Amino acid sequence: MSIDTIRLADRMQRIALSPTMKGTIEAEKLRRQGVDVVDLGAGEPDFQTPLRSMADSLRRLGNGGNAEPPQAAPKPAPPAEPGA
Repeated sequence: MSIDTIRLADRMQRIALSPTMKGTIEAEKLRRQGVDVVDLGAGEPDFQTPLRSMADSLRRLGNGGNAEPPQAAPKPAPPAEPGA
């Protein structure tokens, strides 16, 4: 069976393109017109990760952390209402 023979449900036609995909398509259109585009849409950025960001990530990984930046502690839940 080839992909040409697969029939998708009609509701699949109602799924809109994501904003990310719309941006990727628009960036490609501009690129074809000769516009210098920095595409921050789907996939990897088309520029080198700044050295400071890489060094910070490696430092956190070396200290037992992960590559994500530190997050603020969650706020405590409010006290339960009496009788709840």
